[in-house]
Amino acid sequence: MDNVSAGCDSQWSDVEGKPIEPPINKYLFIDGFVDGLKVLPSLTLYSGDYEQIVLHQAMVTGILTLSEYKKLELIYARAGHSHLSFVSALLDSWELEHQNIFSRQGVVFGGSGGKLAYDHYLSCYDVSMAIGFAIDNDPYSGHEINWFARYPDRKYLNFVSLDDRVYGELYDHTEKLCLALQSGEIHMSQDYSKYRGSSTSPSKEADDICLDEVVQAEQRRRLKYRQVMGNKAVESFGNQSRITPKKLSEKARQALSQTAK
Repeated sequence: MDNVSAGCDSQWSDVEGKPIEPPINKYLFIDGFVDGLKVLPSLTLYSGDYEQIVLHQAMVTGILTLSEYKKLELIYARAGHSHLSFVSALLDSWELEHQNIFSRQGVVFGGSGGKLAYDHYLSCYDVSMAIGFAIDNDPYSGHEINWFARYPDRKYLNFVSLDDRVYGELYDHTEKLCLALQSGEIHMSQDYSKYRGSSTSPSKEADDICLDEVVQAEQRRRLKYRQVMGNKAVESFGNQSRITPKKLSEKARQALSQTAK
């Protein structure tokens, strides 16, 4: 991600390093105001463990409360799924928030192919070309290229904006992570889902998550939302969509409550 554009590849890997069908997007793209959610138009790119990426997206989109997120994050981190990095940019101002990410000469990058992409970027100054180079040279990076440019006119390729379908899939993954606590599968060899233990790369793509820093970043995001929404009309955000917000089911909340005791 530079000062005008951002992008990522699409490949996920299982615990053995083999490419798998993407469980969810490696990004959270909100291309405009979403009626029903307190989230500003933004793009967040992720690397790390499947479990941590699902939980963070679920917190940002309101599926999990901050308290529920903190409990689940700690449980899964202690179970060995502790790696997460992300960089988030507000589409309006390109104000950045990031954790466990490298930042050099105005370029922010991470993931298994991040250093390759960064090195190539210095010779072409094109984010899309840099990601393509990483895909060609890193076995754990793969098509397709997701790309966004905010200047001079907002354009993007392959990024899918948050809608009812994307939100519903994220909700289902979050529920499964909660219910796995009750069944005990989180500590057993059988899968609580076919994506158990998968990641954006089998190599270590991100450091262990620092819960305090992530929570502080989320609190800043919520404060920014209140500040912006107090000064702008909803219509000023461009594209608008509506989703049907959901909270955890009673069964999932009970599983989390019993495990947290």
